[in-house]
Amino acid sequence: MITPAVSAKLTHPALAATNVRIRDIGHLSLLLSRSVLADLITGLEHPVGGDHTRTRGA
Repeated sequence: MITPAVSAKLTHPALAATNVRIRDIGHLSLLLSRSVLADLITGLEHPVGGDHTRTRGA
């Protein structure tokens, strides 16, 4: 867990990152989460770029 959550964001303009807030999933469980994997695949297939933040529930 990174506290405060704002510290976990990638905000540098050169990175063109899409930040995804994930709740109720630990860092080791990310590898087993179908919803996180589906979001990652969608993000790779259809990149948004810029300073966007999406919230992902469990």
